[in-house]
Amino acid sequence: SAYDTQTAKILVYDALWYEVVMCSLTISLVGVMYKRKMWKKQGAFIVHLAFIIILIGAGLTRYSGYEGIMHIREGLSENKMMTVKPYFQIKTDKNLFEYPLVLGQIGDNDFVYKEMIAGKELRVAYNDYRAGAKGDVNILRVDVTYDNQTQRVSIEGGAGWIELPTLVTFGDIEVELLWGSKLMELPFELKLVDFQLERYAGSMSPSSYASEMEVITTKEQNHSIS
Repeated sequence: SAYDTQTAKILVYDALWYEVVMCSLTISLVGVMYKRKMWKKQGAFIVHLAFIIILIGAGLTRYSGYEGIMHIREGLSENKMMTVKPYFQIKTDKNLFEYPLVLGQIGDNDFVYKEMIAGKELRVAYNDYRAGAKGDVNILRVDVTYDNQTQRVSIEGGAGWIELPTLVTFGDIEVELLWGSKLMELPFELKLVDFQLERYAGSMSPSSYASEMEVITTKEQNHSIS
């Protein structure tokens, strides 16, 4: 509660020790099931097996899936989502380099990116990071070195932000630097057919949400989901 979500991800949810704990828990559950011959007790066996399947599914999602946000108005469809994970991007007229980059309010944020552009090395190194207050954009400062010239620039962005690029010029070479979420195009469209909101009796506080969605894969084949 003292820091932002990105700091929590760095220190806990995306940390190696957290993955070790989850893997150890899965192995322990398998060991308990085998030691106690839990398959002889159908109820306990199903419950423990369900936990193992959930943990395995979470691992598959973590390493092979993408997490994003999609805003859809009722009756409309969308096929682009904004990634939850922020990326640092280096763009020129011929090249695009990008790296996942999550920065926290505490801990070591240092990074150095090196790429060859027009036969010379471009070096981007961390200098400073200032997390914005709630609702405000974050500011990242980096030192950009190319052809023995160094410039210090500020880049606005971060998770949940898609800002204009910061332009850095070295002679005839122009480099665009971006840091933040990016738009990903999906191989299908989602249409929000109906959004349902229920409230507690006698109150305006929401009690539950439901969305009726339609997955549009081709013009001939649609699928409705809730």
